[in-house]
Amino acid sequence: MGTWGTGAFDNDIASDWAYGLADGGIHLVSESLHAATDAADLLDADEGAAAIAAAETVARLRGGAWDESPHSGAVDEWVHAQTGEVPADLAALAAAAVRRVLAPGSELADLWDEADDADATTWRRVLDDLIGRLDL
Repeated sequence: MGTWGTGAFDNDIASDWAYGLADGGIHLVSESLHAATDAADLLDADEGAAAIAAAETVARLRGGAWDESPHSGAVDEWVHAQTGEVPADLAALAAAAVRRVLAPGSELADLWDEADDADATTWRRVLDDLIGRLDL
């Protein structure tokens, strides 16, 4: 997986996921979140990256500030086009998916733990912030 930063869309998987959102819509969001929360033993790194992208999308749907990223333009456009309330259960599912990515048995968390300590710490801080935006 190509990764160039610690943000939700700063990797190849999430960037590809973002461009699929226009076609997949809320079904893609839900499917990606369930893939993470339903993982029994090992959560694959690609599924983890997609779950983080989906969770960030849910957080953006809930409103509030977020960093505009050159890699999240497709998500931002999709989010701005949506109307209606975000179901509370979707936000709870998104928070649970991010917690699963951070938990033992997550290949993505293992890869970040093997990376530079400062980057791993920043990545975990980014995900903690995301959980906080979902748990409002």
